[in-house]
Amino acid sequence: MTKKLIFPFVFLVMASCSNSDDSNGEIPTSENTLTATVNGRSFASDEAFTEGNLFVNDFATIFTISATLVESDLGVAQVESISLAISFQNEEDFSTGRSFSSSSEDESIISVVGQYIIGESTLSDANATIASSAIENGEAFFRITALDTSSRTISGEFSFLALDESNGDEYRIANGRFNNVYYEIN
Repeated sequence: MTKKLIFPFVFLVMASCSNSDDSNGEIPTSENTLTATVNGRSFASDEAFTEGNLFVNDFATIFTISATLVESDLGVAQVESISLAISFQNEEDFSTGRSFSSSSEDESIISVVGQYIIGESTLSDANATIASSAIENGEAFFRITALDTSSRTISGEFSFLALDESNGDEYRIANGRFNNVYYEIN
């Protein structure tokens, strides 16, 4: 759905970031990075704008990871973001080799949701398209390939089909990989 949003924080970081694609489609080797293709187009995060969070409470464990790209030109910031949220019942399921799928019949998996946002922002106005795998016919997959709980870093793979509820546009997020992303525990 298209929404008017204000991103004043974008302008604090506009001068220090760019969306250059020097990866030539290769898997990232830099720490704290996330790459994917969005409808066949490359997405590669900057280390400074990639983060993970682990939330643990009595009812569920939730892991989120997000990466945001910001490119500015003549006072307009182009913003693109990929986020995933995985919620599950058992904290022990947060482990190397564990896969989570939105189509799984595993009752310990509560949800697996991917979100894709693309838009632009000025100092006074913003417009964004928000697409989610939680909308009808969306799907999401997430796998942990490496986990270091002492240094709080995680690597893995993901993919999802996100739908824009307002117009039905599809965004296929494929070949997703994240490498040694640092995560906070909340």
